[in-house]
Amino acid sequence: MAITTLDRFADPFLLARQQGLQTFLSRVARHPLLSANPDLIAFLSLMKDEFTQYRAAHPSVGTLASMISETRRLVQTRVPSLCDDQSSSEDTGSGLTDLGVGLIGSKAMQQYEHEFRGYADEHVN
Repeated sequence: MAITTLDRFADPFLLARQQGLQTFLSRVARHPLLSANPDLIAFLSLMKDEFTQYRAAHPSVGTLASMISETRRLVQTRVPSLCDDQSSSEDTGSGLTDLGVGLIGSKAMQQYEHEFRGYADEHVN
């Protein structure tokens, strides 16, 4: 079912979004690493102006995420076979290939993405 402009302000849609956000926040709060992250705590607890000041004082908040995204994008474009076939890295033994698979195709990353898809699917129904 497609959401129209009017539907996104309907009570059932807003309630589903609110429940999804609440589930996400409670899982983040229970996560052993994320719950202790000072950047996440600042993001969730500071008001907009205070968070802007926090980001100015702690530039690593956005910088690290953008560096990781850029690195992943560069590896994907320069070595596209890493994204297509993970088994080739086992055969070649290449250090670069192993590094790329560690960044892009690791089982941990796949599990992480699968969990977030599951979170989204829980609240679509």
